[in-house]
Amino acid sequence: MSKSYYVKVATGEKDDVRYSFNWAIARRCRLQITPGRIKFCGTVLAPEDIKRAVVIRVRQMFIPGYVLQLETADNVYQIGMMPWVPIKKLLPVPFEEEKQRLKYSTFSIIARIVLLVILVYLLVTGRLF
Repeated sequence: MSKSYYVKVATGEKDDVRYSFNWAIARRCRLQITPGRIKFCGTVLAPEDIKRAVVIRVRQMFIPGYVLQLETADNVYQIGMMPWVPIKKLLPVPFEEEKQRLKYSTFSIIARIVLLVILVYLLVTGRLF
């Protein structure tokens, strides 16, 4: 019997880990890893299906975490998880390790500017407090 962990899975991110729309709408599900398979969000990958695996250590503000990036012939999966998931001990495939800073996508920058403008407007007009 294997343990399972709650994770967030984004597809379509082929570059570095970043704040993006794909992560905003990412699916939340359970990750199960056994010696013969990696299962998440209805996807089951055998070790031979994985072309490259990278365990990326990230920090979101002051909260540490990991992103497991799995590349297959058809897709790239980025699986975000909390730091207490023992991902390095569980993976049935060889993997690389990296440390990255989270980058910002255009969508993320625009969303933050819009929220800041709304907040300033509410403060100036006295509607916030």
